[in-house]
Amino acid sequence: MKNIINFLFFVLLSMLILITFWENISDHQVNQRLNVGAYASPTLSHPVTNEKILLPLGTDEFRRDYAVTLSSAFRYNILISIFGSLSFLIFGVGLGLGMGLIQHNFNQSKKYSFKYILKDFCDIITEFFQSVPLLIVLIISVLFFQLHIQNPEIRLSLTIFILSLFSSPKLSIQLEGIINKLRKEEFILAAKASGISQYSLIFKHILYYESKGVLILQTINFFLFSIMIEIFLTYFGKGSSHDQISLGNLISRYDVNISEIGRLINMQMYQDVVLTITPFVFIILLCLSIRWLGNRVLIITETK
Repeated sequence: MKNIINFLFFVLLSMLILITFWENISDHQVNQRLNVGAYASPTLSHPVTNEKILLPLGTDEFRRDYAVTLSSAFRYNILISIFGSLSFLIFGVGLGLGMGLIQHNFNQSKKYSFKYILKDFCDIITEFFQSVPLLIVLIISVLFFQLHIQNPEIRLSLTIFILSLFSSPKLSIQLEGIINKLRKEEFILAAKASGISQYSLIFKHILYYESKGVLILQTINFFLFSIMIEIFLTYFGKGSSHDQISLGNLISRYDVNISEIGRLINMQMYQDVVLTITPFVFIILLCLSIRWLGNRVLIITETK
């Protein structure tokens, strides 16, 4: 049964990868209007040359290949989320190592010791980031960047960057706990006594062998969180620009009256509902497949 589930998730992930790179595979461009009617079906032939046109998801109301549009939106959100995830990972690991590896020696003066100042800085920054609610950070960041930065894409990137900083305690505190656990077990002291270098101790033993599960799962969580932030901000007009194709713009483009969904009489409204729901479906599938991939990576690395 597990093999069947893994195979289905592998197929699902392959489909999402195909959609992500469909913009490179297809002959159509993102803003290209096809010589077909709006909401064309996937099985379509060119009206003049009778050549078969491959439209896996049909067209939108602008007569554009919807698979190409969705591919461009996916790629934009993935790049933004990778940027935020890397920032989250770097700051989380840096703060966690600073808090866990540096221990105060109360028998000697720490007034002019840089490493003790660094530890105090990591402790204070982590406490500050953890104390401020993310919703307050989000509101202040949006208002501040809205006043001082004109480019919506830069505003969105900086907002996600700020959120990655204030979310870093979710990783740094767990990493500090792992290091403290190793210290109580005298693993770190024994490793140093056996001649293991500081580089090998940190990157091989602490980050890889002991903390890879926390690093992968927390980074995946923030990756998916970044996608949701873009959708949320863009839906309310505070995210990416209207000219930028993103998942948030695809969702906010269609104004569907929920009370009328039960009586879909004309084809246009039906297609509007389908085009509105499609990004949600792909987002849910992306969340499931990314989490499955992270768990598979953990299982494979733990068995080696």
